[in-house]
Amino acid sequence: MKLGMALKTEITYQKSVKNDLWSKFLIRSDEYMQALDLTEDDLEDLEDLIERPAGISIPNLQTMISKENLAKFTVDGMAFALCVRHVCGGPYGGGWLRCLMVAGVDDNLNEIHGSGTTFITLLPEGWHQKVVNHLKTMEV
Repeated sequence: MKLGMALKTEITYQKSVKNDLWSKFLIRSDEYMQALDLTEDDLEDLEDLIERPAGISIPNLQTMISKENLAKFTVDGMAFALCVRHVCGGPYGGGWLRCLMVAGVDDNLNEIHGSGTTFITLLPEGWHQKVVNHLKTMEV
């Protein structure tokens, strides 16, 4: 295979991976919203309630978990944080979107992608399902 064709094949593959990642992220955000019976308008209002730490302009996992979460909870002995973010999906093939994310306090539970305004995190499938089920019945 010629180098040019190999490079084009790699570009096509990488675009596919990014589109799949964004789709998975959006589906999970929707599942969290459905579990909590929230709308997109609710997310905007909730994001307005978050006090962003002064001087921090680039979102990261630790700040999101410790200071910008909507709620912290435990599932099967593992700690999680529910967060709302306005994310730029451009690098993944999407646009700007407010979304819900759940992050594990244990860094090993998080599949992290992007940085700054493109920062997103995903839980492994098994934990994601456990969290969705927990959110459906979670009491304050």
